[in-house]
Amino acid sequence: MSFSTFQEIVVNLPAGGGSKRYLTGSFFRIISATHDFKIGVDAQSMIGAFAGLGLAGEADPVTGELAIFNELVFEETLGVANEVTLIVGTGKVFDDRVVFGGTNVPVDVQLPNNLSPGLVKVIPALGGVALLSADADRHKLFLKNVGAVTVWLGVSNGEYGHPIAPGEIIEMESTGLISCYNGNFTQGKLSVLAERVI
Repeated sequence: MSFSTFQEIVVNLPAGGGSKRYLTGSFFRIISATHDFKIGVDAQSMIGAFAGLGLAGEADPVTGELAIFNELVFEETLGVANEVTLIVGTGKVFDDRVVFGGTNVPVDVQLPNNLSPGLVKVIPALGGVALLSADADRHKLFLKNVGAVTVWLGVSNGEYGHPIAPGEIIEMESTGLISCYNGNFTQGKLSVLAERVI
């Protein structure tokens, strides 16, 4: 019998700089970051990254072996130094909230909850809108860009960071005010689904 292994890594990115780390694992999870950045796995394309993002390789359907990566590439994109903390490992790691690896299945399903309808919010061209007000009972948010343009999520301090491309789905945990900004000349649309603890 073999057990899962993981290690915690801190990566300091200088303003406008990047870093490459030779790390072997089947999953990674970003624990914290000063702000959004980009990350790449092995030779794959860079993707937008933020605190809470995790990716796991899928098991081969025949052999059951997990897909393994050997390299992570980090890129700072906002011109401000960034400290990123993440865990990298193989197999599965449980932390009372989530399973890393496999299908990333939440394990807190015992919480009583309800889901609000998936309301479509329109984000005006060259403007912003509040998606949801602060709610201490909100557990999770599921946001899908059902429009034709990329929009950017924002938080209560007025900063806009994470882009959501057309067709992209974002799952996040937040009890604060969530807003959205559209820098395009065409209006954007987001479907917003909220899970609340009751």
